[in-house]
Amino acid sequence: MINKKKILILGGGHEQLPGIKTAKNLGVITIVVDKNKDCLGKKHANKFYNISTNDFKNIYKIAKKENINAIVTFASELPLKIISKVCKKMNFPNLEEKVIENVINKSKSKKLFLKNNIPHVKGHSFNFNEKKNILSLLNNNKKNTYIIKPSNSYGQKGISLIPNLDNIKDIIDNAYSFSTEKKVVLEKYESGKEINLVGIVYKGRVKIVSISKRVTDHKLSFGIAFKHISPFKLPKKNYLKIKKITEKIVKVFRIDNTVIYFQFLYNSGSFKVIEIATRSPGGFMYELSKMTSNFDILKFTILNALRSPMPMESSKIITKKYKNLVIKFFTKFDFNNYKRFKIINLRAIQKMNGFIKLIIFSNKIIPLVSSSGRNGALFVTGKNLKQCNINLNRILKKIKFSYS
Repeated sequence: MINKKKILILGGGHEQLPGIKTAKNLGVITIVVDKNKDCLGKKHANKFYNISTNDFKNIYKIAKKENINAIVTFASELPLKIISKVCKKMNFPNLEEKVIENVINKSKSKKLFLKNNIPHVKGHSFNFNEKKNILSLLNNNKKNTYIIKPSNSYGQKGISLIPNLDNIKDIIDNAYSFSTEKKVVLEKYESGKEINLVGIVYKGRVKIVSISKRVTDHKLSFGIAFKHISPFKLPKKNYLKIKKITEKIVKVFRIDNTVIYFQFLYNSGSFKVIEIATRSPGGFMYELSKMTSNFDILKFTILNALRSPMPMESSKIITKKYKNLVIKFFTKFDFNNYKRFKIINLRAIQKMNGFIKLIIFSNKIIPLVSSSGRNGALFVTGKNLKQCNINLNRILKKIKFSYS
């Protein structure tokens, strides 16, 4: 029984809100920690503490004071090491800090990929005192396009495409600013389709929950998804390929009893790993995986942390399943650079073919410098993906905004 058990949740923003609500619906007492005293999760939590999710000392004090039964986060990389430390002190099962470090740190993960023959997008690591080496490499390879990214950031923060050397020093400094260890990774740009894989690892076994396409637009903002499309259909032999690579990563990195979120580059039947994560994903990937699989990864995260028996089986849900789904994100490019907006014909678009739901978590225009710069998303379905896009375009033409 998990009713009335206490769970400490690190993070109370809009990305964590679905997890907080899921826990409450399960009858779990939720204690939320966030540095933003006005975060969305505050009003939904049973108890709230206004401290940083990176403050181990105070988080551990709260964990002991509240006599918690589990500690989790949703859609956030930053608190994972803190959670590992608290779990170790309180004798809760969790991934070891070293495992989390190898996953989060792009330099270390690439070394493990290379050592174990896991196909991946290759890159060079540079410490802060090696800045000049980056410029040297770029100057000697002007015909190539490169990507620069912080070694241990998240949410697409600090990631840039380098098509030429204009403003290169500012781009490099920006990447270093998002790395806590002051290290960046330089990758040669490769074309291909970006694939999101959401899965569960439980007692050593991998369950793939969803595979979808991630649509980006490098001209608008590099690395940030503007659409998710499901399903991404693969021939059986290629599905088995991506499953085999996923299982190998899980084994090499010693990942177990967690949600996984892996990103791949797919080209001509072959896969290369872009990045991996051992947490529930943000950016409405939770909703996508739930709506296309009838499996709730947040419910699994909570039940698993509380050591509930059979968390996999208990995370199957009965709800409408969508064979075809397109999620279109709203960003500043949808709002003509106004400061604020409001949708004034919601009832009309709700009646349109293919409409599932519209989520807007901020009506203030947000700068698109990371994945957190998206205002919300429109969910659309259809009898096939072609019809999904037709329905999507019709709805977008119908939507009317008022601005201020």
